[in-house]
Amino acid sequence: MDAVAVIVAAGQGTRMGEEHNKLLLPLGTRTILEFSLELFLKHTGIRKIFLTVASLDRSVFETIIPKEVVLVEGGKRRQDSVHNALLRVLQEKPVPEIVLVHDGARPFCSAELIDRILAAAIEHGA
Repeated sequence: MDAVAVIVAAGQGTRMGEEHNKLLLPLGTRTILEFSLELFLKHTGIRKIFLTVASLDRSVFETIIPKEVVLVEGGKRRQDSVHNALLRVLQEKPVPEIVLVHDGARPFCSAELIDRILAAAIEHGA
């Protein structure tokens, strides 16, 4: 099984009244994004992470994310960001069998949940 993760992080947090990406907001001693990234980086079932970011935020993300995370230009809407990431994933050799899509604004996903999703994807082929 070969799996990668797409983490969608191109939003601007306007509904929260923020002027900047809400994933860069602190949550305790780390940012919201750091919680999501760490989980997927440590998971042995995930080969690579693709992170969608808004062009305005790219330079900020380049300075704070690990080099093994692939930055992808986000779109106008979340589905556009996912589409852009999937196009980039298709350039991988080999093309991964499984792609998990995670909303980076949900920092409390667990390794056990990822395990269950991967198992279901293998069992059901989706």
